[in-house]
Amino acid sequence: MLQQQSTPAPLWTRGRTYPRTSWPCPRSPARADRGPFLQAVERGQIGAEQNLDVLMDIVFGAMWFRLLTGHDAMDESFADELTQVIITLGSAAPQRR
Repeated sequence: MLQQQSTPAPLWTRGRTYPRTSWPCPRSPARADRGPFLQAVERGQIGAEQNLDVLMDIVFGAMWFRLLTGHDAMDESFADELTQVIITLGSAAPQRR
């Protein structure tokens, strides 16, 4: 059983904290949204040693940022640029610590 933890309070809560009592489900390797990333690995565009979850987080983070802030259009040009960034990041050798 998970122990109850407190999350940092956002400014709008005025210092009140709310205990975290549940956690999101762990990612399943068979999720449908991994399909394009797995296909890119098969085509050799992304290295098999890359952490696909981190690459997916980059894509979804950029999309959500644009949706929530509205700072720029989420159009085909953005999709093409984001795809190129992911391929560039995915084809580089991962950093070892």
